[in-house]
Amino acid sequence: MKFSELTNTYGAFDNFVTVREAKEIGLIPARYVDADFPEDGIFPDKCVCGSENIITRDLKRAACCNPRCKVKLGFALSELFSRFGTKGIGDQTCIKMINGVYSRLRYKSHIEVLALRYEDYPQSLYGTVAGQTMFHTCSRIRTQQMTFSGMISMLGLPELSTSTGVMFMGINNASQLIERIKECGGVASFCSRRGIYDSEKLFWLYNSLTDILLAEKIFSNLRKEGIRRIKICITGMVCVDGVHLTRTAFLNYCNSIARYDNGVQILEIENTSAKESCAYVVADYPSNSSKYLAGKARGVLITADDFVNKIKGVITQCMESEKKGYTAETVAMMNSF
Repeated sequence: MKFSELTNTYGAFDNFVTVREAKEIGLIPARYVDADFPEDGIFPDKCVCGSENIITRDLKRAACCNPRCKVKLGFALSELFSRFGTKGIGDQTCIKMINGVYSRLRYKSHIEVLALRYEDYPQSLYGTVAGQTMFHTCSRIRTQQMTFSGMISMLGLPELSTSTGVMFMGINNASQLIERIKECGGVASFCSRRGIYDSEKLFWLYNSLTDILLAEKIFSNLRKEGIRRIKICITGMVCVDGVHLTRTAFLNYCNSIARYDNGVQILEIENTSAKESCAYVVADYPSNSSKYLAGKARGVLITADDFVNKIKGVITQCMESEKKGYTAETVAMMNSF
C-alpha cells in the first residue's frame, strides 16, 4: 500500500511523510542511509508487509502506512491477549498466526482469530503448545462477561484502549454506536460532543468500526452498562461468603447482582487505582499498603461482604422506589452509595 492511497480522514497523518521522501528532502540525515547499512538503511522505505513506511516530520514516530498491516495485526492480537491476562502468547506467536491466516481473514482483522476453529489454525501453530494455548484462551475470552465499552478497551485497537469509558458511555451495542454517530452527523461530531478531539482517535474509531462489529458478534456475554458508575479500589485478597475471589471474579459478581431480574443494569462497579477519589477501598485484611492506608484515612474502608450487601440493599431500595412511580434512572441517582 502507498501512503497516497491511505484516506487521511480527520487529518490524522498531516504531520507524516514517507520515509523515502524524508530521505530525499534531508529530514533523515544522510549518515543513516549510507552504504554501511543494508538495503534502505536503518530506516527502510517499506514495511515487511510491502507497504510504505511513514515518519513524522520531527522524526519521533515511524510506522507502516497500512492500517491492516500484518505486523500491526499481530501486535494488536498480542495486546488483546495481554489485556485479558494471558500468559505464554507473545508478539511473535501472534504475528505467526496472522501471517498464517491473513489470506483467509475476510475483514483483515485480528478479531477474526478469536472465532477460528482449531483445524483452521496455520500449520506453524497447529499441534503446538502455543497454538493450543491460543485456542483455549480464545474460547475463554469469548465468554467473559463485560460491557460494550469494556470489550472495546480490551481489543487492542489503536487509540481505543483508553478513554473508552468517555467515548462509549451509555452505549450498549454496536447498533447504538452507529446510530449515535449518524445522529451526530459523523465520527468527528460524535467525538467532539464527548470532549474528544484527537485526530488519531477519530481516525482509528472510524477505521475500527468493522472490528467492533465483529467483536460484538464473537463475544457472547456482553451486558448493559449500569445507569450509575461506582468506582472502588480493591487491595489484597477478597472473600465473599467464605469463598476467595480474584479481583476480576469479584467485580463480575458485583455487577451480576447490581441489576434487576429483567436485566436492567442499575450500578456499574469498576476497579480503579485512584485511592484518593474512589467511593470505597475494599479490603478484607489490614495492611500497610498505600491503598489500605488511604481508605482508612478517608473513612471509606469496607469489606467485600459488606460491599456486596450494600449493593443488594441499593438494588432493593431501587425496586421499592420504582413501585412508587420513580424511573430506574432517577432511583439510581437518588439512592446514596
